[in-house]
Amino acid sequence: MTFFQGRALGTLALVGALCASPLACSGDDQPAETTERSLSITSPTEGELVSTSNVRVRGTAENIDQIDVNGEPVDVTGGSWEVLLPFAEGEANVTVRGDGREDQVDFVVDSLAPQLTLSSPQRAAVLDATTATSVTVSGNVVEEGTGLFLVKVGEQIIDVDEEGAFSYELALNPGLNVVTVTAIDRAGNESATRRGVNFGPLGEPDSPIEDALRVEVSRTGFERISEVVEAFVTPERIMAFVAEAELPENFEITGVAFENLDLAITPQDGYLDIAMQVDALRLDGIFSINGDEPIEGYVAIATVGVNLQIELSPREDNSLELRILDSELVLENSDITSNLIEDNDTLRNIVGNLLQVAFAEFVGNLIVESLYDPALLTQNFEFLGRSVELTLGFEALLITPQGMLVDVSMVFPTEAHPDVEDVAGVLVRELGPTGGSNLASPLRMHTNNTALDRALHGVWRSGLFHQVIGGDDLGAVALPFDLTVDGLAALLADQRIRDLAAPGTPVGLGLRPLLPPVAELVDTDEETGGAIEVGMGDFIIDIFLLHADQPRELVVSIALFINLDVVPTVEADTLKFDLDIEAKGDLANSPLLDLDAARVTGLVTELIELIPSLAASNLSVQGGAELEWARIGDPQIDVHGQQADRLAVGLNLEAASDLDEQVEAGE
Repeated sequence: MTFFQGRALGTLALVGALCASPLACSGDDQPAETTERSLSITSPTEGELVSTSNVRVRGTAENIDQIDVNGEPVDVTGGSWEVLLPFAEGEANVTVRGDGREDQVDFVVDSLAPQLTLSSPQRAAVLDATTATSVTVSGNVVEEGTGLFLVKVGEQIIDVDEEGAFSYELALNPGLNVVTVTAIDRAGNESATRRGVNFGPLGEPDSPIEDALRVEVSRTGFERISEVVEAFVTPERIMAFVAEAELPENFEITGVAFENLDLAITPQDGYLDIAMQVDALRLDGIFSINGDEPIEGYVAIATVGVNLQIELSPREDNSLELRILDSELVLENSDITSNLIEDNDTLRNIVGNLLQVAFAEFVGNLIVESLYDPALLTQNFEFLGRSVELTLGFEALLITPQGMLVDVSMVFPTEAHPDVEDVAGVLVRELGPTGGSNLASPLRMHTNNTALDRALHGVWRSGLFHQVIGGDDLGAVALPFDLTVDGLAALLADQRIRDLAAPGTPVGLGLRPLLPPVAELVDTDEETGGAIEVGMGDFIIDIFLLHADQPRELVVSIALFINLDVVPTVEADTLKFDLDIEAKGDLANSPLLDLDAARVTGLVTELIELIPSLAASNLSVQGGAELEWARIGDPQIDVHGQQADRLAVGLNLEAASDLDEQVEAGE
């Protein structure tokens, strides 16, 4: 070997040795790029308090395709990874490994909410404002996990002693108070419980509601009433009245006709002035003048007028007493013609006396018997097969030159329904100063939230809301599930419920509102003119199994706290009600299974809040009422008063739409 050959071989050996290292050479004699690898956990963080036993562990991985998280293989996508893993309560650890890299995090699992017990107030408390202004909120909280963070009543944080006991004096507002106590631990787990407290001055629930309603008919309203009565007075109705009237022995009326009738009813100071003029009046019949033999013929009168002053007053039986203060007949001798006799003076006296008595009695009969029906003051309300009768009664009737005011009371049955657990009394909240209604309708009805409270209390006390329901519907509202044990298991997402009864076993719903509803009026400053909020506390829903061979068995009781917004809207002749329900719930009793309170109450409150949309087609009524003689409609609503505690409803009044058809039919 030559010297040069030896040098060449040595150089090749050196190059080969260098290129044997993966970091030294590349095929094109350039240095190779380095590959960095990393692996880390981003959630949970070190020492974090986690409030769920199934923890979503997340992290990043660089240049690693698959990792191992607490023994669970996990793919890496786009440099990130995540996996849901179960952990026991208490201290926990997650370790991730991959391609020689490793990371770990220690954290604490606390998925259990504090155990909250409320000893005061009791459910469905009713407190009299004359003896109390606040309620004691007391109880105990047990936290076995990461420690208690806070307890609050409403939004007020309160003190808790070392044993978990607490007591707080809560000021009350008139109406429904929903007392909410919330306990939160350091992991963020939260438990809450609620109680309903009705607060205010209390009265006897079976006493009459003396200020239930005020009906106001304006002077313009009497102009409308005059038009209605004028349309109602037909020859056929006059003839029907005359046929039953006690006439002189020498008169028998067989027919009545006229061409035109004008009538005006005007309110005066304490009485109604009625002026009626009839043109081209003709009376056909059998007449006997001066003892002569009866002659069949007619009496025609060009124009006759009747002026009456009548006084109205209510009787105890809700009928109206009419007293004629003054009566005047306007009739000229020259206006009378007849085929009976030429002695117009005698004929005038006889016919005049007849007309004066007949028309006066006819108008009185028309107003008291035909146009007013005492049965209108007795109303029945029905709900799911139960009914309650309320009676409206006249308290006072006042006629002034500006119109007529009628104060109406309301009476419910004195005895509570057997299913109702009666409370201490009915709310009688004091009203604030009135601001007066802006409605200009000829017929207006006025009420207030105190009267509404009393009315709702009467309906509640009569048992309309206390129901036991089975089957697949809630009255006219179709439910989205079958009321069977299988449907209940699906609704509550707990398959253990299927094991409580045979497949297909019916489920019953017991509605048991412990507190009567409370009404609040709201001035919405919108075209609707206002809304009504109805609040109900401690509305218990019992869900039970209807076994075929044993008594019904309670599965769960849920206490609901409901706020129902009722917004009336008017579209043409239809009065619609937009409903918005907000519901919160407590798990009041669960004797068979340890149910997840949050899940159960959440699902039931969602179902309750769904009802308005399910019932939408049933929440509209005609905005008018067709009586025999008149149509009442075009409702307007106005919430007024300095404290928005008064409600006015304005209505229009006009002759019945089919009155002409009634006339043609001879009704």
